[in-house]
Amino acid sequence: MVKAMTQSIMQCSGTFATSSKNGKTIKVWEMSVLDHKTSDDSTTEKNVCKVCLDQELQHDSVIEAVEASEDRCNIIVGDVMGDVFLWNKAKSYLSSLGVTKSKRWTLIHKFTWRGDTRVHTGEIFQHSIASLCHLEGSKFVSGTKEGMVQIWDGNNKEAKPQMVRVAEQPVSRIQKLSMDEPNVEGFSVCCDGGRVVALTVKFEGDDVVELDAFPLNCMKGGGESSKITTIEAIARPC
Repeated sequence: MVKAMTQSIMQCSGTFATSSKNGKTIKVWEMSVLDHKTSDDSTTEKNVCKVCLDQELQHDSVIEAVEASEDRCNIIVGDVMGDVFLWNKAKSYLSSLGVTKSKRWTLIHKFTWRGDTRVHTGEIFQHSIASLCHLEGSKFVSGTKEGMVQIWDGNNKEAKPQMVRVAEQPVSRIQKLSMDEPNVEGFSVCCDGGRVVALTVKFEGDDVVELDAFPLNCMKGGGESSKITTIEAIARPC
């Protein structure tokens, strides 16, 4: 057996967000490389990076889902009331002293399906967020505990979401799909009962002009439902 006497960390940095069950706070963490330190017995520290709490994003209701954008500048958060919150962080900048400064996360908007009228408790539960997914640009999708899919436009903060029911069970996963056609977004959803649906949405500007759903057969022999538990399962044949 050969024992490595030296090590070199090429890259070990990043940011990630976490939430706790029944919690109302998103915690944003920063991970960075530790300086090499050697102890008196010439053994190298096992820890090569450190993780520090950068910021806590407070919410009024219990958080059910959180999703970060690919450019790491936006976080969308869905809560038990069916509302979705958009948090933004501007990119880091170089100060006059040559030090990289990281800007704070800021709440940009609260998206809600409710109007000015009062709603019943049952209606709130139907819209409770179970999953989230970013699409291209400012658009994103949410899935509810009552099997609804909601398509939101982040640029139109006053508009209500376009909605379509895909199942009677919670929408537990949403996965963006690669589409070749211009102005068309695709994503697949899976529900707790095993139902999987692929959806395509055609846009004209910021408006949805066409929405198609394609249910996939994910039934075992004898008609038993095959429950999907991972995002990867969406891409595999059932």
